[in-house]
Amino acid sequence: MNEEIYLSFDRYLAHEMSADERAAFESALASDTALAEKLRIYQEIQATVGPRYQREEQEIAFRKNLERIGHEQLVEKTGRTVKMTWHLWAAAASIALICAFYFYTSSSTPEYSTYAQYEPLALAERGSEDASILKAQQAFNSQRYEEAVAAIDTLLIHDRQNDALRLYKGISLLELDRVEEANSLFTEVSRSSSIYKHKALWMLALSALKQKDYKTCQDFLKKIPADSPEYKQAQDLLDKL
Repeated sequence: MNEEIYLSFDRYLAHEMSADERAAFESALASDTALAEKLRIYQEIQATVGPRYQREEQEIAFRKNLERIGHEQLVEKTGRTVKMTWHLWAAAASIALICAFYFYTSSSTPEYSTYAQYEPLALAERGSEDASILKAQQAFNSQRYEEAVAAIDTLLIHDRQNDALRLYKGISLLELDRVEEANSLFTEVSRSSSIYKHKALWMLALSALKQKDYKTCQDFLKKIPADSPEYKQAQDLLDKL
């Protein structure tokens, strides 16, 4: 059963489900908080482990290419095989060094996409059939962020100080590259006394990371206290900056 659940998670996150399957799955997420929590944990594991394995695979492929270059031989027009001369080897080695520099520098800088793994929006209580809430959840959880912003705005009309709604609207805006609007919401939530204030600091850090403003990103990460659920991932990102 667990294997089937994880396969469903994979298909959902990879957008491989049909429209009907996705709608049914999102309905299940909205009504089953345990399932939504499992998906959240699964996304966190993917964010942490996935990129590392990808880099390892890239490094293995790169090393194989170096070995191939080191043993490569040139074939003259006559068809006679000769060993690579020293100046050709030097040229190949130079290219390899440039590739190595690019590989290690590009893989060492943290990317926004690595950390932009969000918990599913789960506002509806079990058995709830509030159409507005379900619409907002389904739009956000399926990454239809334009629709999510509109749906959340409808909910905010009657609940303007709902920090969960403001936070998820901010995330949707950030995904749409409406950075200033997103940061405005994150800042408001971070200055509140709600349980989402540290999550808002984390989102301000991710927003800066997305803009490649690493200094600002570090400043926000350092504000996240040790007793916050976001502290561990904040420290992980700080170590990479």
